[in-house]
Amino acid sequence: MQPIYIVVSSAGSSPWKQTNWHCTGPMNIGMSVVGNSTSTWQIDYTVDDPTGAYPNPTLGSSSVTVYSTTSGSSTATYASFTTPVAAIRLTMNVLSSAGGKVTATILQAGIG
Repeated sequence: MQPIYIVVSSAGSSPWKQTNWHCTGPMNIGMSVVGNSTSTWQIDYTVDDPTGAYPNPTLGSSSVTVYSTTSGSSTATYASFTTPVAAIRLTMNVLSSAGGKVTATILQAGIG
């Protein structure tokens, strides 16, 4: 798999980036996040299908269940997922001045 890049430059969440949950072997996803000192962010993930192609019947018409993990600010951070997740997104919580930006790089092993 080629790296997937997510860039967020205002408060809010990026679109969901789906993982390949059909990979063989354990799911191994590495995620590097780099922000600047004006922003705080978090990594969100879900085990539900955010596209709605395979809706979770227990959710009814509500959206996917969102879990949050690693968060940070200006320090580069690395996170990993070793259990299956359906999708990952990046959420910027606070932007204290113009020019703030957070960049996430996602790389999944076991595909191909």
